Amino acid sequence: MLDVIGNFFGSGGFIPHGHCYLWQPELVWLHVVSDSLIALAYYSIPVTLLYFVSKRQDLPFDWIFLLFGMFIVACGTTHIMDVWTLWHPTYWLSGTIKLITACVSLYTAAMLVPVVSKALTLPSPEQLEAANRNLEQEITERQQAETALRQSEARYRAIVEDQTELIIRYLPDSTTLFVNGAFCRYFGLTQDEMVGKSFEPRIYADDREKVAQQIQSMSSENPTITVENRVLVGEEIHWTQWNNRMIFDSQGRFVECQGVGRDITERKHREAMLQSIVEGVAAATGKNFCRCLVRELANAMQVRFAFIAELVDGDRDRARLLALWTGTDYSETFEYETQGTPCEHVVGRELAIFPSNVQACFPDDLWLKEAGIESYLAIPLFSATGAALGHLGVMHNQPLRPEISTEPILKILRLVLELNWSANKLRNSYRLPMPKCWPCLPRWTIW
Repeated sequence: MLDVIGNFFGSGGFIPHGHCYLWQPELVWLHVVSDSLIALAYYSIPVTLLYFVSKRQDLPFDWIFLLFGMFIVACGTTHIMDVWTLWHPTYWLSGTIKLITACVSLYTAAMLVPVVSKALTLPSPEQLEAANRNLEQEITERQQAETALRQSEARYRAIVEDQTELIIRYLPDSTTLFVNGAFCRYFGLTQDEMVGKSFEPRIYADDREKVAQQIQSMSSENPTITVENRVLVGEEIHWTQWNNRMIFDSQGRFVECQGVGRDITERKHREAMLQSIVEGVAAATGKNFCRCLVRELANAMQVRFAFIAELVDGDRDRARLLALWTGTDYSETFEYETQGTPCEHVVGRELAIFPSNVQACFPDDLWLKEAGIESYLAIPLFSATGAALGHLGVMHNQPLRPEISTEPILKILRLVLELNWSANKLRNSYRLPMPKCWPCLPRWTIW
């Protein structure tokens, strides 16, 4: 084995190729320089091909370039061996390299035939130019279609530019042209029942005359009006707000009317609730103001308990009730610890709500269990400088009603209380002496 390897890389008794040139320096160096330059060129070409293939990821038949690179490298190596064998007669090694070059060459030539047939099917520059012209025409047509679509979308936006909840469009003779799904779901109707039929608004009887007068006031000078009225939704009465708009054609003729509405029942309930509270406390001042406020708040929110508490000397762990309405009468005022009660989540923080099961959240507050409290909602009170003053809240022996949001009402009342507090109108001698202990009122009973 070693002999085979030795013969392969050895001279094997052969004479160097330079003897064939009789070692004439001019002839020897002519071959050395020529073969070296050829090898250098052969080695540089694959590098260029490799760089080209790496930069053109979309190039078809990229593998043929790599195959050409291998073929060219092999050819360059044969020229290097020609230089080597001028002085070193390793002809077995040189012949083997030529054999490898021959195999790579034959394989490249064989693979090139199908590649050429496929390459001939690629489009010519003239064909590419024609394809580009067709593509430009398609782009132009697409742009025109997109322009038409944008115009259509603009017409659609004209329908919903004011409100997007309940939408209806109808002709001047009241024939319905369009209603959206929200409108149908709200009134329990289908589009088949509406479109193409005469539009008859389901307005509450007492509001019909007012709505009719406002609709009649619309004109080209006053094409848009906003109407708030009650409607019949099944057997229920709901409040809605409508933005009605007249639509004119290019000649200025009235061709359609659109109405975009939304349900404002919750807002109207809050307004009525706030109005009731304001009327109930309008004439009250001082301590009576707090007592009237909690009573009216409980009645308006339909809960059993409502209260106002202040912090004792700014201590967030102790509070003093200024007023507590229990559903039928006022409770005596007293001081209590806030820790372990829902109040500790309110004082100096944000609105706290326990819509149900508040007893389980505060098992140490036994008064909640004795009073049958199921839900709790309170909001903190702050001074003009941001210091915590106390809190305003309600409690009920049932879960709080989810259909009406009372947070805006409490925030308005909080503002009223804080303004009155700053004016010192609420602090009219209801300070109680703080006993050293509460023998008959354990910690959980003093709020």
